[in-house]
Amino acid sequence: MSGSRFRVGPRPLGVALSQAGLGLVAFAVVESTLQVAGTVEPTWLILAFPAMALLYGAAGMLAWSRRPRNRTGALIVFGAWTWLAAGLAKVDNEFLVALGQAAATLPFAVIVHLILAFPSGRLPDRISRLTVVGGYLVTTVLEAPLMFVPSSPAEPFLIRPDPALDAAAQVLQGVGALTVVVLSAALVARNLRPAGPAARRAAAPLLGYGIFAVVAVPVSASIVEPLAGIDRSLG
Repeated sequence: MSGSRFRVGPRPLGVALSQAGLGLVAFAVVESTLQVAGTVEPTWLILAFPAMALLYGAAGMLAWSRRPRNRTGALIVFGAWTWLAAGLAKVDNEFLVALGQAAATLPFAVIVHLILAFPSGRLPDRISRLTVVGGYLVTTVLEAPLMFVPSSPAEPFLIRPDPALDAAAQVLQGVGALTVVVLSAALVARNLRPAGPAARRAAAPLLGYGIFAVVAVPVSASIVEPLAGIDRSLG
């Protein structure tokens, strides 16, 4: 009897991660090609979105494969897809641009989720869960008025232009984001207080990046892109 019948195959998780990784790379390559072929400048800045997605994907899959029961790896991989979704705003297709704008600040919510769920990938208490839910609401529900009743009549999902409602929605979203940032900082400080020096050193790189990224994601849309000459309008 051939011993090949009893050969142990690859682990299901390894196969799933390989397939997910190939899908992520394929999406990033297609998105990068569309971005380079488009008219949005500068190229180096718009290519940062697929590059960030690949970085997240590699880190998440490595963490997921090493600790399958820990949810952090899966959360980082989800973050990779949100960066790709946000990058669609930098291509020359009105429908894809609208989808990208809808996901433009979604990485903000994922980063908040990640730093509050570190290191187990699970949110430890109700206030942490409410803060994360708030982050997702700010980046999805409060994004809807900016798509359906914007001040610009060029949006493909336009119901009717309403500059007053558009301005109010932007203020509300900004206040919501600021509230999430403040709560997140307070929760991180609270969680680190009882930790020992070794645990604080281990958490410092992720938390430092998280604090920087939570501020940088919304700021990039309102300050960095205009300074770099990126026009987010579809008209």
